[in-house]
Formats: sequence, C-alpha cells, structure tokens
Amino acid sequence: MPVEGQVNNLWNANYNQQSGQITVQGVDWNRQLSGGGETHFGYCALRKAPEQGGKLVAPSQPQKVETVVRIQSEWQTGYCAEVSVRNNGNAPVDDWRVNLKVRGRVNNLWRGDFLQSGDTITVQGKDYNRRIEPGQSENFGFCSEL
Repeated sequence: MPVEGQVNNLWNANYNQQSGQITVQGVDWNRQLSGGGETHFGYCALRKAPEQGGKLVAPSQPQKVETVVRIQSEWQTGYCAEVSVRNNGNAPVDDWRVNLKVRGRVNNLWRGDFLQSGDTITVQGKDYNRRIEPGQSENFGFCSEL
C-alpha cells in the first residue's frame, strides 16, 4: 500500500518499506484469517508536514510571533493538525491572524475563524483567544481533505 514518509512504528504486523510503498504481513496470531474474518494493524510515519509555521498577517510585533504546525493524525484522504501561535515578544499581541499553507481543502477548524484561498488558509482568533500575552501561546486545530 502507498505510504507518505518513513514508517517508524507498526503494530500487529510485520512490514517492508520501499519507495513510498509498504508491504504488510500478519504476525503469528493474525496471519491466517477465516472467510469473512478481519484483523487490524496501525502505523506511525515520519513525513513532511504542511509548511512549518505561518505568516502573521496583522501583527503588532511580527518578528516576535512564532507558529508551529503539528500533524495529529492522518490517513490516505486527509489529515488533522494542531497549530500553536506563540508570542515571544514583550508586549501582548491583539487580534492575531496567520496565513498558513495547507494541503487539501480544510473542512473543519476549531478555536479560530478561517478563509481558504487555494492552498492557503487565513486564520484569526475567536473573541476568547484573540489576545496573546507575552510568553504565552494560543492554538487552533483543523482537518483537511486531500
């Protein structure tokens, strides 16, 4: 089966990976299945995330704000990510907004409001998380269909 990235952990099976493909074979206890039977396995893979970080659109101190994207889960037709927006400056950041490159079409986003244009989403904080104090972070998450 195709896999994006390098598999670094797979459970309930043995595998071999070559050129973006993995071949999976059951282990002793699940190698043979009776008609209509099923088994399950899972894996984790190291892969390139959507573009790391984002661009702050309307900052009070643009050089002092950092964004980090972490993939939380993914499957063949989509993924979910968490984005941290950190204020590394000495003054509060009000009404933060970031532009972020994404793969696919965002179909769900929480802890922010967004607009998508092509492969870029613009996200701004909600009333309850628009202000980021110095040394603090806010976060939002989203899921995207590929």
